[in-house]
Amino acid sequence: KCFRSPIAPEGHIHRSRLQHGTRIPAHLHPGAVGHMLVLEGVVETTGGRRCERGDFWTTSPGVEHGPHLAVTDVEFITISIGAEGTVIVD
Repeated sequence: KCFRSPIAPEGHIHRSRLQHGTRIPAHLHPGAVGHMLVLEGVVETTGGRRCERGDFWTTSPGVEHGPHLAVTDVEFITISIGAEGTVIVD
């Protein structure tokens, strides 16, 4: 059974694996707060910041972020709380 919080009934949690060189274009999520945790590898994100295993960051709703580039093979967890949706701006 899936649990949905009455406080934040929309959103998702997912694990992603990206191969070295994969690029996610700059984008925003109009109605959701995003939380990212790098499990393995290195990803370059907004402003060229490099994030490695154990690094965590949060993005507020409507804030442009990315592009994200997998510097190595990378695995991360995304927790999104709020209305679903992505707008590509890149």
